[in-house]
Formats: sequence, structure tokens, C-alpha cells
Amino acid sequence: MSWLTMFLPEDEYKQKRLISFLAEAAVIAFLTTLIGSALTRLTSIPALASEKSFLIIAAVLILYPLLRYILSGIEYADIFTSQQYKKQMKHITFRSIIFFILFNLIYATATEHHGWSTIIETAGLALIFMTLLFLIDISSLTVSYKKNKNLETD
Repeated sequence: MSWLTMFLPEDEYKQKRLISFLAEAAVIAFLTTLIGSALTRLTSIPALASEKSFLIIAAVLILYPLLRYILSGIEYADIFTSQQYKKQMKHITFRSIIFFILFNLIYATATEHHGWSTIIETAGLALIFMTLLFLIDISSLTVSYKKNKNLETD
């Protein structure tokens, strides 16, 4: 058993899909590295700074599996009815608001206060993260619901 399994979902199907998404991301990152190296050596295109190259590879390794997981529709496998969908939508909204509040409270207690500008900046950062997490969850829920509805009618 790999150390990676402690970060994977309990559901065996979800585990296999997520591992395949991670493997696909690794292959894409590897190919991106090869293509970038070849372009740098064979053409007069200036090489990207090593930090930028690293960030591109890291973004591929993080964003690709995340997007594949969201668009696969496997997160909410038990949502079939519009009532379940609405209930889960309320739960996601509530969870996002709680995240916003906790983020601000934890950040405020962990850092020094330098006036209202710091509080506003922190709230803005929390709002950005909350919005991103909300959009990810809603997208995943909507894709799952549509796929589950299609499975039910087939």
C-alpha cells in the first residue's frame, strides 16, 4: 500500500479514477518538460526561467487532476433527484460561508493587525478562496447530477 492512499477517497472506484488522473497529469508534465527542453535546444526561443518552468509543471500536476475529477461527475454519486440536488446546493453554500468566516478568524488571530486595510485584504483573499471552492463544488455537483440523471433514465 502506498503512502498516497491516505489522501485518496475511501471509494475504490474514485481511487482508481483519481490515480489515473494523477498518472495522466504526470505524463503531460513529462511531455511538457521534453517539449520545452527540445524547443530550448533546437530553436532560438529563449529559455524560460527555471522558476517559471517549475510553476508550469506544478500547475499541470495540480490543475489537470482537479479539472478531470470535477468534470468526471464522480464526486456526488448519490445525487439523483432535484430535492437531493437542492439540499446539497444548500450544504455547499453553508460550507462556503463557514469557510469564509473561519478563514478570517484564523488569519486574524494568527497575524498582527495593521488596521482596516489588513482586515479588508484578508476578507478579500478569503472571498476569492471561498468563491473558487464554491465554484469547484457547484460544478462538480452539477456534472454529477446530470450524469446520475442520465444513468437513471438509461
